[in-house]
Amino acid sequence: MSNKKWIEDLEQGNKGERVVADYIVSNRPQYGIAEFRNDKKYDVRFSSITEEDLTIEVKTDRYEFIKGYKTWNIYVEVSCSGRDSGIMATEADYFIYYFPDFEEAYMISSEKLRKFIKDNPVDTDGLDWKTGSGDGGRVTGVTIHRKYWRKLFNVVTIKKDETLWK
Repeated sequence: MSNKKWIEDLEQGNKGERVVADYIVSNRPQYGIAEFRNDKKYDVRFSSITEEDLTIEVKTDRYEFIKGYKTWNIYVEVSCSGRDSGIMATEADYFIYYFPDFEEAYMISSEKLRKFIKDNPVDTDGLDWKTGSGDGGRVTGVTIHRKYWRKLFNVVTIKKDETLWK
C-alpha cells in the first residue's frame, strides 16, 4: 500500500471514529469522550461519573461504496506476522464496524467476537478465513458475511454526514 493510500485510509478511519463516538455520546448521555488513541489498545475511551469507562475499536469501511458493489462482508484482522493483532490484541470493550455510506454500524462486545472467532476456526456458512492479506501478505483475518451473521451484532443506523464523506 502506498503511503498516500495509507494516509487516506487513516483519515477515513479517524472520521469514522469521531462519528461513532458522537453517536455513542448522543445515545448514552452519561458518557463523554475522554480520549482518542492511535494504537492497538482501543480507538476511543469514554468516561462517566456514574459508570465505568467504556472503550471502543472502530473499523470504517467504504470499500463497497467506492467499488460500487456489496460484498456483505465484515473483515476482522486476527494476526499479523504470526502475532495476535486486530480483535485478538485490542483492549477495547466493544468492536464496531461502521459503513458510513450505508448508514450502518455493526456493534459487538470484543469478548463475544473473540469467542465467536475462536469457536469457528475453519470456513463455514457465512464465514471465510483469509491468510496473506494486507501489510505485504502478513495479515490473517476472517470475513463475516453480515447478512448471514447479522443477529450476532447490534446493528444501528448512523446518519451519514455528507460534509465528511466525499
